[in-house]
Amino acid sequence: MRLFKVLLLTFILISLNYANPIFVSYLNEIQAAPDSLQRIELYAIPSFGGGINLGGWTIHTHAGVATINPNVFLPVNGYVTIDATNTTGVFQINENNDVVSIYSNNGYLIQSVSWPSSQVNWNHAPAPPIGGSICLYRNPDYYFNLYLDLINWYVDSTPTFNMANDDYSMISGRLLNSQGQGCVNYYVYADGRNGQACNVSDNQGYYNLLGLGEGKYWITVWRYQNQNFVQVGNYPESIYVGYSQHLSNININLPISDIREDNTSIIANLIFLPNPFRTNSKLLFSLPFEDNVRLGVYDIKGSLLKTLLNQRMTAGPYQIQLDLKPGVYFLNFNFGKHKFIRKITVVE
Repeated sequence: MRLFKVLLLTFILISLNYANPIFVSYLNEIQAAPDSLQRIELYAIPSFGGGINLGGWTIHTHAGVATINPNVFLPVNGYVTIDATNTTGVFQINENNDVVSIYSNNGYLIQSVSWPSSQVNWNHAPAPPIGGSICLYRNPDYYFNLYLDLINWYVDSTPTFNMANDDYSMISGRLLNSQGQGCVNYYVYADGRNGQACNVSDNQGYYNLLGLGEGKYWITVWRYQNQNFVQVGNYPESIYVGYSQHLSNININLPISDIREDNTSIIANLIFLPNPFRTNSKLLFSLPFEDNVRLGVYDIKGSLLKTLLNQRMTAGPYQIQLDLKPGVYFLNFNFGKHKFIRKITVVE
């Protein structure tokens, strides 16, 4: 669910700030240290945002405001580097803590990114290291897809200004069914504190997740059906990918169980269930009226592990600590005549 909450928030912010719902990003690479190499690379994604005279545009940081000099052009499908040599005012970037924002010459906020961040996403980045930079990644297959156009910032220890960004980390593998066949057109999503990425499995079940920073990730698999995204599988444990590493053969077997997820239940919308589910997280739910409630936890084989609730409960909000060890589970939530089953991954 976290994926779609982030995407919904992104869509709302884009809609409020852009007449065109297709988000054009310009900030592409930023270097903050040493002071002699402080610079910002601009590159329009998608490319139709290029071909602009940037004269009068401004760069805002904690230190102040720098105005781009007249006749500095951002070409279509091309790069331009902004630094103290082609700006007037205060061009200064703090490598430890800063917010870099770019405004058009009529004062319109174009894009902003801040650091450091405990959760990297489209406008929060890791801090740029001394001698290195932070870079933006967007999957070119999804520029025009509001649901899958994830923007990610990552650290690059070898800046490549006026060239395509590189040195990001990758995770790849294959989705397989019980017969060992590839699962086609499933959405694979990587989520971690250092980034997120999404892609669709190809006609043989292979997937490739690009643009990640170094760190730990949880991989989940989703299917789009009945105008909803439904989680259908996951990699059984978190995985660590190193700096600029391509971690391959992360294959996922989509489980077959007698337990199925019922996403049409009326109580599906009454439950907040983060997934992956950290060991200290709580299950939140709200009952619309008084009725009998039963909550059971099952393992991946469908065996009952524990019953957390089995009582009559009044209307109102509730929260419950699950206290589960890391692993894959099914939650079976019965509310009167209604039944809700959800598969969750518990991580540390």
